[in-house]
Amino acid sequence: METEEGRDISRLLSERGVSLLRVTTRVLESVVEGSGDQGVLLLAERPDHDLARILEAPSSLVLAAHGVQDPGNIGSILRSARALGASGFIAMEGCADPFGSRAARAAMGALFTLPVVTTPAARFLEVLGGTGFQLVGTDPAGAESPDAIDLTGPTVLMLGNEGAGLPRQLMERAERRVRIPMAPDVSSMNVHAAAAALLYEVARQRRFLFGLR
Repeated sequence: METEEGRDISRLLSERGVSLLRVTTRVLESVVEGSGDQGVLLLAERPDHDLARILEAPSSLVLAAHGVQDPGNIGSILRSARALGASGFIAMEGCADPFGSRAARAAMGALFTLPVVTTPAARFLEVLGGTGFQLVGTDPAGAESPDAIDLTGPTVLMLGNEGAGLPRQLMERAERRVRIPMAPDVSSMNVHAAAAALLYEVARQRRFLFGLR
């Protein structure tokens, strides 16, 4: 805690009754690789959220992922989702653990303010029924571009594996299948980049009124 920012963090944690332990960078790195870059490691209780609560009012924009294996992508998606007005994130089969160290680091704190649940796809579809959410699946062969779809109402955006895409059971339930227009000589993009592009289009259609989710 040699910097002013570090001293402010230390003071704030102390005021809230958090136990503090100073260690060397070597010890910090042995606990969680990469934590020494920031110089702070916080042990916190894992948030517990309910799937049904995420898919009810006032939520109106939820991100769901299937088969997104890279924890860095998961964390980056969480960070962008929080920044662009999403009210929840659902991780289904094949996804990296959103609470794993690499994902948590990439999320930059979004895990503490964005409700996140992990659930099988079958359970997600079961709870989704009757909620009024529009289900939009990303599909490289989809007929519609994001700006051609009304995304101002309650919407779940589904993201799939970069190679295999979304499984049939999810794609068949999607009311809309959206593709992101790309240059003719490009066939795909990083899943986080795709998520950010779609989230931005939702925010644009909603006139960036993030407080009215």
